[in-house]
Amino acid sequence: MTLQQRFAELAHANASLESDHAQLESKLEIASHDLVLSNKRMARQMDDLAQTANMAQALVGVIELEDQLGLCAELIGDRIACDSCTVALYEAHDAAVGLMVRARPETDDAPALCWLRTPVVEGVMCRAAQARKSIHVEDVAGSVLLDEQERELWAEGRLLVVPVPHQGRSIGVAALHRPTGADDFGVDDIKTVTRLANVMGPTIQSARVHHKQRCEIYASLETVADAVEGRTAFLKGHSRRVLAYALALGSRLELTQAEAGAIQIAARLHDIGRVVIPDSVHEQPGPLAEAQWDIVQRHAEAGSAFLKTMDFFGEVGAIIRHHHESYDGTGYPDHKAGEEIPRVARILAVADALDAMTSPRPYREPLPMATARKRIEQLAGQQFDPAVVEALGSLAEETLEDIQRSHR
Repeated sequence: MTLQQRFAELAHANASLESDHAQLESKLEIASHDLVLSNKRMARQMDDLAQTANMAQALVGVIELEDQLGLCAELIGDRIACDSCTVALYEAHDAAVGLMVRARPETDDAPALCWLRTPVVEGVMCRAAQARKSIHVEDVAGSVLLDEQERELWAEGRLLVVPVPHQGRSIGVAALHRPTGADDFGVDDIKTVTRLANVMGPTIQSARVHHKQRCEIYASLETVADAVEGRTAFLKGHSRRVLAYALALGSRLELTQAEAGAIQIAARLHDIGRVVIPDSVHEQPGPLAEAQWDIVQRHAEAGSAFLKTMDFFGEVGAIIRHHHESYDGTGYPDHKAGEEIPRVARILAVADALDAMTSPRPYREPLPMATARKRIEQLAGQQFDPAVVEALGSLAEETLEDIQRSHR
């Protein structure tokens, strides 16, 4: 082999080596790029897992249904940009949505509970729950998917509705809203909400079961309360009238959501402790003897004790215990005064007295509504909270008389 041929072979081998080197560098660059992408993907997955774990930890132990829904709405709204996040319950046996809680992550407002006027049986929320698939509405104003009540909730903008699953069925939906002109919901948004909805499902179901059990217990207690009232003719319908009067008073006093809920229960059960009062005392045709009056006064404590073991009634037991306290501290059983008495108990005191005065008793005829109101006004600052008495004075007499007739 000549020297020239040898150089030619070396040149060819060198060119081949350079080609192999270039291919190897290209493969190393691709592998490095894939490794970077893999690391980023793994980091995202780790972040998703951390978020999921944090959400699951936050939801554990929250047994109040409204609190559970509100917390879910807040947690989703914190992770996905939106102007509101609504979590609604879906009732499969009714194929309807009736209860929802809305959070607004861009504000400091607490999640707002909303009972719809009538359950939604059509619309985008029911469609998503029934199909068990996410629905993305790019233009709410122009969409035919929304129910009439849903249009009151979302008039325009963009909407993403994701079902909340549990054991193969939908128990609710999460609805995220963005205003017109905001970025559209993307694939990553849908994946994130879907993942969080899967975590939410079991905790919402647990809270719903607890809520249903509470409602069943309360319904049983209402039956007991009605039976206690039914023992005496003049007491029939008393708690329903007290509830209606108390709600009318509450409408003028800007009650908190918790106070409004407490009124609903406490008014119906406030006299459940009358079960300890013998019929002979109830039907006494004249003034009570001191011993009989002592028995009557026990009913507030007895009613409170009756609910003591059921801690989910919260402040209701205390309200029932103190609904016969006087504003000046001369009432019973604990002689509390002024602001020491729960506000709902102060409202019940006026509603209870109004119905007692305008209802017949074995020893007297019912007082006219105007006379009863005047007597209560005279006792403002003594037996009754002046603010509640003022609220009573602001109500039309026709309104009070309608309540009296409708529940008589």
